[in-house]
Amino acid sequence: MANSEIMKRFFHAILVASFLTACSSHNSGISKTTVPSSSSTSSAEIAEEASPTSTSQDPSAEKVALNADILKDHPFSLSMVASFEQPIELIAVPETEVLLVAERSGKIFPLNFSDDGTAIVGDAVLDIRNEISTLGEGGLLSMALAPSGSELYLSYTDTDMTSRVVGVPLEGHSPIFKERWEILSLEQPFANHNGGHLVVDQDGMLLIGFGDGGGADDPLENGQDTANWFGAILRIIPVEKSPYGIPETNPFFGDTENKPEILIWGLRNPWRFSLDKATGDLWIGDVGQDQLEEITRLPIGEWKSGRNLGWPVYEADRRNRETELTDHRLPDIIYGHEDGRCSVTGGTVYRGTEAPDFSGVYVFSDWCDGLIRLAVVEDTGDFATYATELFVENVTGFSEGHDQEIYILSWTGGLFRLEVNE
Repeated sequence: MANSEIMKRFFHAILVASFLTACSSHNSGISKTTVPSSSSTSSAEIAEEASPTSTSQDPSAEKVALNADILKDHPFSLSMVASFEQPIELIAVPETEVLLVAERSGKIFPLNFSDDGTAIVGDAVLDIRNEISTLGEGGLLSMALAPSGSELYLSYTDTDMTSRVVGVPLEGHSPIFKERWEILSLEQPFANHNGGHLVVDQDGMLLIGFGDGGGADDPLENGQDTANWFGAILRIIPVEKSPYGIPETNPFFGDTENKPEILIWGLRNPWRFSLDKATGDLWIGDVGQDQLEEITRLPIGEWKSGRNLGWPVYEADRRNRETELTDHRLPDIIYGHEDGRCSVTGGTVYRGTEAPDFSGVYVFSDWCDGLIRLAVVEDTGDFATYATELFVENVTGFSEGHDQEIYILSWTGGLFRLEVNE
């Protein structure tokens, strides 16, 4: 296995120590990438040195067009909210002021704030550590809420390293795990590339991400095999305590040779993906092999009909197999490992109200360098990215709070909030 492959997230603790040595800060700068099509590769990135400054935003001001230059004047800063043990996901419980924070080991804690803004972490409302294996990249990997807020969906690897997605009734903000029901399961052949991320879309459908099964360079050739769920994002209709349904719009609906649950395929390890609540766009951060990392933005009309993202024939825009693909989608944002980055952590689109000029900016990071990056689609259709001076060590994910404020979770324990400077 290549050295960079073992630098992928969630291997042994000794690897984390080596990450910390490699993850020193890098110079901030703008990168601009021409949007690739399925028949062309992306242009070379053009980077220029820049120092961000903080500016106040007038909510009444007319929305300006987002571009690379504006990203340099971002208004964001970071505040430390609370500490946990390897926090992996945060969700906001509807009609409450409570946030739920999941730890990789299998515990979920309630978090709310006093009148003066002090974070208050309550006792664990769920502890399923005896149900979970944290071998390799396993553990409690994600959680999501049904639109009603009455059902909690959990994704984890069990003690046999089988990926399980279960539904759990939610009473107030407390999960009733003994009344859980299994939605689906997938036996993992290796202890890495488990994926496991969950997202509920605007129609109440559940999106479930799985990696290619693990090992280096997709040894089982799962990425292009739509007869199984590996290397794919599924879309299903969750039904409480009943078998799930299949959306008729899924690309393989009614197909007996391919898995009808599959929505997007050709993925290596879609560790984190998110939906823009304003536009419905699906942003997918797919962890690369040993050379390139990739982020793909699929507009709602594109992802609902299904898309092949190319792995393992392509790693981003680099050909990795001699196999010909008749149709696949290249990423919108591509970067290499030359500057110390190693593993993309997909983010979320900023839709907060405190910085309206930056509504629509995608916020993401990389496991190794920890810099918070901003990305925007310019009027030309090109993607521009900007590396801020903001730093979070070993970012495991991004989540949204009640007011669509962005929270950033760190493997080393920190929960941070993206603030807007006054």
